[in-house]
Amino acid sequence: MDYRIRVKKGNIELEVQGTQEFVESKYEELKEVLDLQISDPQEATPIPAPPREESPQIELPDNIVSFLRLKGNPKTNLKRNMIFAYWLNEHGTEEFTSEPIDALYDAAKLRVPAKTARDMATLQGRGLLLSRGKEGHYFKYALSADGIRDVEEMT
Repeated sequence: MDYRIRVKKGNIELEVQGTQEFVESKYEELKEVLDLQISDPQEATPIPAPPREESPQIELPDNIVSFLRLKGNPKTNLKRNMIFAYWLNEHGTEEFTSEPIDALYDAAKLRVPAKTARDMATLQGRGLLLSRGKEGHYFKYALSADGIRDVEEMT
């Protein structure tokens, strides 16, 4: 079950969504950064996220090239990154860095972009990816519900 917490201090409002463990860890970080006066996280009870609408299941082709074609063979790297993230998610990799995204460009016989990490941050800013911390020098991401819906609606 996804949990969500919204923290508001002055004109700053932050929202974190994810597993209960993830939300509580981010809450602790936010508490330190924003110098929140809440002493017990139970006072800021995580709210269960709204239930996800059932999306029509997409039957995945056998390879990434066919899946790109199925999704309209997009020309922008941002859309390709979303398709690759969805592909990873559907193949059991719910959290990922930019490295496997770059590997999928290679597998699809596409030029690997120089700024995949920047593009991933852009998608996070748009709410299509969720931040999941760092792995080595790379930021980790997961698809958000909006990101999944976005890819499923592509044609």
